Amino acid sequence: MGIEDGPFEQQPEQAIASFDFTDIASGTGFVNFFLVRDGTNGFMIDNSSISATEATEGHTHTNATALVFDTNAFNLPRLVRGRIFASFALTAEDTATGNESILLTNVEFFHVDSSNNETSISTAVSTSVIRETTATEFNSGSVVVLTEEINQHFKKGDKLRLKCTTDDGADSNVGYFFHNPSGSTIEIPNGNVGNTQSTILVPFRIDL
Repeated sequence: MGIEDGPFEQQPEQAIASFDFTDIASGTGFVNFFLVRDGTNGFMIDNSSISATEATEGHTHTNATALVFDTNAFNLPRLVRGRIFASFALTAEDTATGNESILLTNVEFFHVDSSNNETSISTAVSTSVIRETTATEFNSGSVVVLTEEINQHFKKGDKLRLKCTTDDGADSNVGYFFHNPSGSTIEIPNGNVGNTQSTILVPFRIDL
């Protein structure tokens, strides 16, 4: 008697969701995504071993850069339930005049279906400001965004999308938005920046 004919018949493999950590009491599993860009497109990935030494630079207040970061398509249905926690690595570098600042505006999350139709699932907000006021110096920091409570179902094949815009303060100076999954040091004209990792912590419901 073959296995397929008996009481121990093999069952199809089930798709399993993995989490970076879980809160069993609330039935929530958390996945930490790392922001990265390939020069053209932006991604939210779960691999922190990748080093990306380029940052998004902004040189003038009127030259804001709109950026989009997508997860891979989910391989099974998911429910985002709770508040998304985002931490962005920003640096204000003062190259000449003694006045530079950077922040991200229009930080917003979207549900994206398999046809690439997007629907906002959070209110657009701005981060706090990183500022440098001394010529030839720079100031780095992590700025945090915490969304309101989200309860959004994602079908298999759907994606989570982040949109945001860099906003920089002075004509002759530079603001940097870093998206380096490994967090390794990146050199800029006035020194080395050690805080280069931007992360998105997403809460998913666990079916217990």
